[in-house]
Amino acid sequence: MGQCLGKAVCRMGKILKAFLGLNQKEETFVPKEGAIREHFIFTGRVQGVGFRYRAGNLAAHYGVTGWVRNNADGSVEAEMQGREEELDKIVQALQQDSYIRIDWLERDRMEPEPGERKFSVRY
Repeated sequence: MGQCLGKAVCRMGKILKAFLGLNQKEETFVPKEGAIREHFIFTGRVQGVGFRYRAGNLAAHYGVTGWVRNNADGSVEAEMQGREEELDKIVQALQQDSYIRIDWLERDRMEPEPGERKFSVRY
């Protein structure tokens, strides 16, 4: 990023980047005993509200692997792998976010991917 116009502008930019998760790094995780993998499709007000970044930050917090991406139809799709309780906590936190509104959620169990070590936001 270029030079800031002033301290307040720089600070606001840093706050916004942190809020949106733009400073997030791809995390590397150790596979967990009893991990499951689920495929999700979220519909509602889920694009343009920081959904993917929030999901990535929550995945890093709970040590969940997988990916999340926007779909052309306005939905958001994700695959997440971790303990069932951790996946539930991520979904619950997304549902409680003040900017995100999930109207419909499809959730299906999949076979775990044993070699997966990170969570990524796909574009």
